[in-house]
Amino acid sequence: MATSSNSTADDQAMATQVALMTSRPVVAAVSEQYDMTVEELTASVTSERVDRSQILRLTVEDGDPDRAVDIAESITNAFLERSAGRSLQAAGELTYITGRIDELEQRLADLQSGDPDQQLIVEQLIDLQVRLTDLQLPPDPPVELLTAPYELPDPVGPQPIRSAAAGALVGIVLAAVTMVFLLAKRRTTD
Repeated sequence: MATSSNSTADDQAMATQVALMTSRPVVAAVSEQYDMTVEELTASVTSERVDRSQILRLTVEDGDPDRAVDIAESITNAFLERSAGRSLQAAGELTYITGRIDELEQRLADLQSGDPDQQLIVEQLIDLQVRLTDLQLPPDPPVELLTAPYELPDPVGPQPIRSAAAGALVGIVLAAVTMVFLLAKRRTTD
């Protein structure tokens, strides 16, 4: 049972990372650099999980391969900065909570039995212990860059040969349908 819940938690964590990579805050941090709107940049960027691993793949489609690589690098850097910021925020919260717990435990020890503040302090300690436990859960794997952005050997699009073949096939099908229609019409008029 533990394996399936861990697997579900991993899947949820990775789905979150995939969404964060192309989220509005990350894309907005980059769009101005390339004189694009957030919507234009979002439309040209995709993020996906590689198989069932904890690796994300970012793809940028742009007419200029060098610019696509630059955009991918900028988005990756913005994503990494955001991830590092969240880790620092969690570390700060951990420090605050442990300090607050120490403070409340000292106040509780100083109180005499039956003091009306005793129950309130115990409730605060319980809440802080729950938050502390949540923060001390095993962290998500660290986010790091495995491969620098690079141009694909075969462009994602346009692919003229594939487009020409599809166009020819559609043309043949339309010609055949037209011929059948004309022959059927001719037979009914005869």
